[in-house]
Amino acid sequence: MDRELQSLIAGYLDDLLTAEQFSELESRLRESPGNRQQFVTEMLLHDRLRATMMAEELVSSILIPPATESPGVVGRSRWLRARRLTGAVLSLLVMGIAAFVILWNGFIDTSVSAAATELTRLIAANATETARTYQIAVEDIALKSGKKRRQIPDEKSARPPKPPLDNAVLHVRGAEQFVLIHTLADGQKLLTGCDGRLSWSIRPDGPVRTSRDLTRFSHDLPGHEHSMTFLKIDETLQQLQRGYEIRVLPDDNDRDDLTAEGADNAERLLIAMRRRKMPGPERVEIVYDVGTGEIRQIRLVAMPYGPDRLTIRMTLQERTDFGVSFFEHAQHHGADRTVIEE
Repeated sequence: MDRELQSLIAGYLDDLLTAEQFSELESRLRESPGNRQQFVTEMLLHDRLRATMMAEELVSSILIPPATESPGVVGRSRWLRARRLTGAVLSLLVMGIAAFVILWNGFIDTSVSAAATELTRLIAANATETARTYQIAVEDIALKSGKKRRQIPDEKSARPPKPPLDNAVLHVRGAEQFVLIHTLADGQKLLTGCDGRLSWSIRPDGPVRTSRDLTRFSHDLPGHEHSMTFLKIDETLQQLQRGYEIRVLPDDNDRDDLTAEGADNAERLLIAMRRRKMPGPERVEIVYDVGTGEIRQIRLVAMPYGPDRLTIRMTLQERTDFGVSFFEHAQHHGADRTVIEE
């Protein structure tokens, strides 16, 4: 526990802080969620003890009435004092809660505003055509609830099970170009991709399949179910802006204090919590570079993927301009493979 902060909080509760000390307390509360939690805990404990002491005094006056009062008067006196006790305790609780809400809302409003500003900055910083490579790791797999599923059209019911995402590699460029490489249980590779003109699929055996429907083979991309694939990364961030509660976990130093050299290595964590009845993963966590806004890691919690909900982590491996030809299917199979356009 931070003893210096505890001393400031005690002075605040006893109305003993100077103007400078009050400014120091306000600064300490803004810089850390842990400090705010300590303040709330101390304040609630203080109010509880104060209410208990007042209640004990009032109860004593109720249970020990003046000896000169008659039995009838004593009974009525006890009833009146009980009413006063209830009113006093309720008043204390209301005042304590009101003070807490006013102060806490000030911090929450500030936090929400800062998070919205950061998300807007990330959207601008990641509207880029530079190719990115992500390594995908599956942290957890949870089956969906056993609710009765709606009927699936025949053309979709024939679709094979989704391939595993663990250890998959995703190369993306711009809004439509991607190559997703799955490692199957037997160690063979399954590739799907799109070059901006054709989408394609390369299985370990059989023909290479292509389609002019650019979304034809994008169903296995993480976040596809709710169009949060991070191909159009700026659009995905805008979805978070509309359907999620955004918070930014600050680092130890205020952004204004970061030097240019320090900003190159500093990271922040943006946390997006899905609002009720909104589609998508339950939570999205984004680690990004403070200085450039570059997204270094994305964590999708309880993300729909076929019949399951996965928690996956996508870690940026490199940013390289592979060139447009890298995203063409011919770059990923031998010339002897049969190619079928659907």
